[in-house]
Amino acid sequence: MKNWKWGLGLGIFLFSLSLGTQQSIAHAENVTSADTTVVNSGDTELDGLSANQISQLEAAVNNSKAVDPNDNVDIWKIMSAKTPIEELGHEFFKLFFIRDSFDINLGGGGDITTAPDYGGMVEDHNWFSQIPTETITRQSDDGLKLSAKYIKNGNSKKTAIIAHGYHGSNNDAASWAKMYYDLGYNILAPDARSHGESEGRIITFGWAERNDYKGWIQQMIETTGQDTDIVLQGVSMGAATVMMTGGEDLPENVRAVIEDCGYTSVSDEISYLGQNSKVPLVNRTLLEIHGIDRLNAAIKIASDELQEQAGISIDEMSSINQVKKNTLPQLFIHGDNDDFVPTEMVNPLFEASPAVYKKKVLIKDGPHGVSMAYDRLTYHTEVTNFVYTVSTMELQDYITKGTNLTPTAGNRFTAETKANLKTVLKTAQSVLDKKAAATQTEVDNVTLDLKAAISNVVEEAIPTTTELQVAIDQAKAAKAKDGYEFTAETQQALKDKLQAAEAVLANANATQAEIDQVTSDLNTAFSALKEVKTTPAPTPTPKPDTDKDTDKNTDKNKDKDTNNKHNQGNLPQTGENQTQEKILTVIGATILGFTGFVLYKRR
Repeated sequence: MKNWKWGLGLGIFLFSLSLGTQQSIAHAENVTSADTTVVNSGDTELDGLSANQISQLEAAVNNSKAVDPNDNVDIWKIMSAKTPIEELGHEFFKLFFIRDSFDINLGGGGDITTAPDYGGMVEDHNWFSQIPTETITRQSDDGLKLSAKYIKNGNSKKTAIIAHGYHGSNNDAASWAKMYYDLGYNILAPDARSHGESEGRIITFGWAERNDYKGWIQQMIETTGQDTDIVLQGVSMGAATVMMTGGEDLPENVRAVIEDCGYTSVSDEISYLGQNSKVPLVNRTLLEIHGIDRLNAAIKIASDELQEQAGISIDEMSSINQVKKNTLPQLFIHGDNDDFVPTEMVNPLFEASPAVYKKKVLIKDGPHGVSMAYDRLTYHTEVTNFVYTVSTMELQDYITKGTNLTPTAGNRFTAETKANLKTVLKTAQSVLDKKAAATQTEVDNVTLDLKAAISNVVEEAIPTTTELQVAIDQAKAAKAKDGYEFTAETQQALKDKLQAAEAVLANANATQAEIDQVTSDLNTAFSALKEVKTTPAPTPTPKPDTDKDTDKNTDKNKDKDTNNKHNQGNLPQTGENQTQEKILTVIGATILGFTGFVLYKRR
């Protein structure tokens, strides 16, 4: 036992629950002492109660429904300071941890029928009672038959698992079930072990229940498919249950945990109640009734009995320790007027969460467990926005993953799968950009498409282009030796293969087979180059200027005609002309000979 507050708090915590401090939707009457007759019980702790109050306590004893009558709580023993300590401890154990060990509703939570949105919660309960449901069962790890209501929502791949509170049942999930159903979720509302239609004798405030919910999660995956998404939501003890479940190793299908007015731990809660809450009707704390020593001793007996029968320590029942291990998105909701699980408890829970995405929401004027009755719009809006953000967070994660996806060193993605990923990424981003305008179906479908595109990307070795580059350089440098030239045919073939090779080299998606082929083709074309001797070009014959020569000939002919006419006019005709030519020849020769003789003599 850590200190007296621990024992005191646990007693008041569960005794307050047993006397109806939880809110009631359908029945929220306040007990009044209309009958003011004071009964003297002979026990000072009970003196001052009215006859009406005494009758309610007697009814609580007589109407208890424990399977084993010995498990029914004896309220008189708990209220009396004269009860032997061993008996008091055993009564505490039954009160705290045994199902149906008492049956009493004193309306300690007050009347919520005047709450602003009480009517909406009534409508939710009417809807829940009328919509077709399927009862499904499973066996717990320790052999209990557990029961739940299942509401199928079309072909939805999303399921909300809703956990009710202490001494409640799956019918209490009505308002949360309606909210999630309208968001497109299937609904699973289990009866916690030792509650409703589920088997079990001992209640462990979420600790053993967390393993039951792991089983429900797996069953929902089997029911709706491996691609299903699951949200866990709980209120009060149910909130503690989903927080404790969230700290376990869960399938990736579980997308978020949403808790409403859960306690940090059983120890913290009972410590708070021990200092602040009084037992209904008698208006005194168990500390005031029994004193510190008796109370601690009795609680120690109850704790030991729990350990003996269930193998569970009260110190294990810690929500906050489980929250510290849960990286899933978490939404923490609490009424700001909760004096049963104090509003302040939400702060350390929120701070303890290591989730990348988490949010804390306080509902104005909300008491314990029924904040939705005080501000339905805010409650629905916050949950809707949260689960939508969670769903698009997955899409955003895959967009980031797809955008940053890189092949391993020395590899690249095949052109086909890379192009497909690029197309799906573009579509995914367009859906994300629509924000709230995007339907959940759009988000879900494109997320699945993107997951598939990423997983289907295929890698291949990056092709080697070294040999191709060498072949290209060689082809570009090809030159015939002096006095020779390449034949036109082989030179054109090389040019064609070079062009094809350069195109492949420039193609980032070219395969190794393509590269090898053009390299081979280019080398073959280079090897096939054929040289021939250069043929000297013939000296071109100037082309006569026909028109100019014609003009010259015409002029010559004209001159000749003129001279002929002149000569003909001065010379004798026919034979006379021939004699004259001979005479002129003799004269010319004589002159030439004489000139030569003179020159010889002078020398």
